[in-house]
Amino acid sequence: MSDIARLTEALSDRYAIDREIGAGGMATVYLARDLKHDRQVALKVLKPELGAVLGVERFLSEIKVTANLQHPNLLPLFDSGEANGLLFYVMPYVDGESLRARLEREKQFPVDEAVRIAVAIANALHYAHAHGVIHRDLKPENILLQAGQPVIADFGIALAVSKAGGSRITQTGLSLGTPLYMSPEQATGDRVVDGRSDIYSLAAMTYEMLTGEPPHTGSTAQAIIARVLTDKPRPIRASRSAVPEHVEAALEHALEKLPADRFSSAHDFAEALTDKSGAGASRATVARAEATRVRERSWRSRLRDPVVLGLGVLTIASLGVASSVGRQAPVVPALRPIRFFVSMGDSLQQGLPFPWPAAISPDGGTIVFSGRRPPKDPQLYALRTDQLEPQPIPGTEFGSQPLFSPDGQWVEFEAGLKEKKVRLDGSAPVNISSGGGNNGAAWTTSNELVLGAHGKFRGLSRVSVAGGEAVLLTTPDSAHGERNHLWPTAFPDGKTIAFVLWYGELSSSRLALVSLDDRKVVPLDIRGIRALAVVDGRLVYVQADGAVMAVSIDAARKRALDGPIPVHDPVPVVAGNNGNSDVFVSSGGAIVTAQGGAIAKGELGWFERGRAFAAETREVRGYFAPRRSPDGKRIAVVIADGQGSDVWINDLATATLSRITTIGSVNCAEWTRDSRSLLVASRRGEFWLQPAVGASPARLLGRMKDLAPCGTLSPDGRSIVVNALTDNTWDLWTLPVDSGAVPKRYIATPALEWAPRFSPDGKWIAFDSDESGSPEVYLRSFPDPSSKVQVSAGGGHSPIWLPDGKRIVYSAGDAIIRAVTTGAPAFQVLSRDTIMVGAATFAIYGNTASYDVSPDGRRVLAARTANRGARLI
Repeated sequence: MSDIARLTEALSDRYAIDREIGAGGMATVYLARDLKHDRQVALKVLKPELGAVLGVERFLSEIKVTANLQHPNLLPLFDSGEANGLLFYVMPYVDGESLRARLEREKQFPVDEAVRIAVAIANALHYAHAHGVIHRDLKPENILLQAGQPVIADFGIALAVSKAGGSRITQTGLSLGTPLYMSPEQATGDRVVDGRSDIYSLAAMTYEMLTGEPPHTGSTAQAIIARVLTDKPRPIRASRSAVPEHVEAALEHALEKLPADRFSSAHDFAEALTDKSGAGASRATVARAEATRVRERSWRSRLRDPVVLGLGVLTIASLGVASSVGRQAPVVPALRPIRFFVSMGDSLQQGLPFPWPAAISPDGGTIVFSGRRPPKDPQLYALRTDQLEPQPIPGTEFGSQPLFSPDGQWVEFEAGLKEKKVRLDGSAPVNISSGGGNNGAAWTTSNELVLGAHGKFRGLSRVSVAGGEAVLLTTPDSAHGERNHLWPTAFPDGKTIAFVLWYGELSSSRLALVSLDDRKVVPLDIRGIRALAVVDGRLVYVQADGAVMAVSIDAARKRALDGPIPVHDPVPVVAGNNGNSDVFVSSGGAIVTAQGGAIAKGELGWFERGRAFAAETREVRGYFAPRRSPDGKRIAVVIADGQGSDVWINDLATATLSRITTIGSVNCAEWTRDSRSLLVASRRGEFWLQPAVGASPARLLGRMKDLAPCGTLSPDGRSIVVNALTDNTWDLWTLPVDSGAVPKRYIATPALEWAPRFSPDGKWIAFDSDESGSPEVYLRSFPDPSSKVQVSAGGGHSPIWLPDGKRIVYSAGDAIIRAVTTGAPAFQVLSRDTIMVGAATFAIYGNTASYDVSPDGRRVLAARTANRGARLI
């Protein structure tokens, strides 16, 4: 059986293989389609003789290192594994040419173009080297040009092969590295090879881009290696005088025979290539520049001192990129970024980190974020960078999506489906308008607030910051697949807005512009999932892969002036969402990011009254909303990671954790009474009946057109009660199962109703409502909601029924409360008692309970957080 036939047979449920598109010394490359995500990928299969000596487990263990590299100029690793004895790995398919193809077509590049490509590659190398990964096989064939930007492919694959195969690699006849670009230490077979080997290879490629051929050539591989070890490269300027002296000096320094005589980092090589002041004109000058960098690094090392780190939180980054429009601008030295961690102390936890982790003022002097000091609810805090302790902002409980006014005097935020503003002088917040979508907002210099889609508005809306009702600004073009308009960002002119055209998937989102004057939408041919800020005429935005990019924009003509460039390391993106990502940029160029991401990870297990913890799983994952099956044999839990969120089943008898859904956008899941299936709710408003065992496919029970995060299935399986966002408020709806009937409102009030749960007999619904001004747990009779009982007192949310139908457990502050009820002669609460204190680690006010309770009501099932939320940078 041929290799492609073996692959097709083994991977038919995951990839549809189209054709072979390339072959190299280590692998054959096939064009394939990722069936789950409906996208083209490059599926690379190691040569069989190579795979035979590597071993599956060792190779897959080593290749995991490369899977964690995330940089805009590195091609990411999607997947890897073994198929019918063949080792494979999967990367994105780049619809462009390789650097080799362009060299063959053009022979020599313009000097500025060659330097630009080399600097971009060097920055990616610096990132990877900082994470302990060396490429070892840099060559023009491994550099792909995507929209003009170089992307390094197969990063770390040679290292993984080398470490996995050890000395046995020579049995295959494979040489790691290509003679034309191989460093002398690789050519001599040195066992210790570091990042300076990659610097040599990059310099050799840059040399070829400028002169038309590599530094050393020969008729055989042996002849090339001999020259690599003994000959000096021909001077570049002897054949091409247009090459600046500092570029020639930088390449000579990077092509030194001894690693100790080269640049110590790829970053230093990049700086030398762009040193137009003439500092690189001689080796002596290069050496002096290197000494200066060493002194600067010593100064920067002082910033890593814990005492200094506690003083601040911001990254002040210059986004200035050397470019000119019409005339040459004066050269301005780039500012070096300075990074600090925020110091919250032990008592302050992360609050609501969406849709960004924090906001920073235009001058970089104040940061605002959501925090929580249990047992209090989360609220906004402000930290000035000349102070050590963050201060709570009164009246901002459950506030999210903070942002500053252009003058930095006000903070705008969302809470309770309202847009509000507050000064940081202790005065009370002021209502601006309805809102609450957490889909972005922009405060313009003309004092208008532009909001992303929310409530009845699928497009952008606008309202005066003085207050009023928001009115429609844009309307999505549904004929072309647009669903919503999100993430508005204002230009300094006070009338131009950049935003995102949302088509339902991160990969398909595009950027667009609109003017507040004529309301005309002008799409840009730029892929982006969130607009961040406009800094020095450049629109900064996030791509689907987390890369932070910038592009020069002519606001008057509504067009891009050049191609996008990377300006910051990639940031975490919440998969399955519509652009939530861990970064905020102010109009002044100050950046806040988060370390650890918005997904809290931990162990899943049982909490006892005294906070004792018994783990059910050994894996640390992003667990949410665990549910014990009624028969007590299994636990269903939603696990969120960088690829999305799905339902997993933990079999208690075998301690086996396995995934049962693959939709990647699960909000929550609830067991049916017989423990055989689960009601699964997706972010698309779909509700599925998913068998918990066996291979039967899920069955679609119903669909809501509006945002409907979670639902509860009646014991008889005929009805789903859903909390849905319609007309700018959260109501409860009844969704008939399989009948084709139109959903109808079950409870519709001006208050917010969330987290519904059916009673065991199907006659009552327990839910949250803030009709009293704060969340409380209530009961309503079903299907007629005319009977009403308040269960909690002094606050409560996320109710769970115990099997007897007489006890209801709910969360209140830092405690789990059990209410005992009676149904005769009328339903009423008899008593309340605390079964556990310390719920702040898991019980979060939201669409559904993020915990479960044992049938006797004495133990709580939840995820014990291992990382206490993200750290702000």
